[in-house]
Amino acid sequence: DKSIAFTAPCPPIGWAGQMAGIKEFIVSGVSQGSAVEVTIFNKGYSDRKLFDCSVHNNAPENEQRLEKTVLLYRRLGEVLPESWIEAKTNSSAAIDFSATGVEDDLGYATLMWDLKDIEDSTYEIRAQSKCIPLAGTHSGLSIYNTEPIIFILDRKPPAIYGTQVHLSGSVESILDDEYFIYFSEPLYCKQPFVFDLSVTLSSGNETTQF
Repeated sequence: DKSIAFTAPCPPIGWAGQMAGIKEFIVSGVSQGSAVEVTIFNKGYSDRKLFDCSVHNNAPENEQRLEKTVLLYRRLGEVLPESWIEAKTNSSAAIDFSATGVEDDLGYATLMWDLKDIEDSTYEIRAQSKCIPLAGTHSGLSIYNTEPIIFILDRKPPAIYGTQVHLSGSVESILDDEYFIYFSEPLYCKQPFVFDLSVTLSSGNETTQF
């Protein structure tokens, strides 16, 4: 006798929350740089939660394929599969969106990604469902990846590069001139940011601020 057994696919997931529908995410400033909230969506939540598919649950054996659902990151430009690193929570545990109690009843799972030990740089991130491999099948059936997002971590503010500008002439002539100030890195000015600029002119013991 022959029979056909159905094996559940690796759970499909997608970005949600502040990561949904974007290609690039920027974290800047010291106050924002200690951790970032990451949310994913379980596309099959109406059938079962991620934990229900997990090998850590008491589901039927043919449904226990999901090992974990993780957040991966690597520096932009790296291409080797082993260059991906699993992100961690504030408690130094590996992020696993399929852990019990993480996903809500609408299929959303949110965890905090701890950034304190990650250097400022440009990264590529993705969420991944990782399942037990099936014998004789393509490796693509054992994982499900979200679309990658460019993640820019830039907590150290730019500094003025070079020496002070030495000026000469009257205050009126100095105010009418055009000056260039160089910074230690490119400035992100994609939004209409508003900022104040203070200029101090010193001559001997006299100081004038504008």
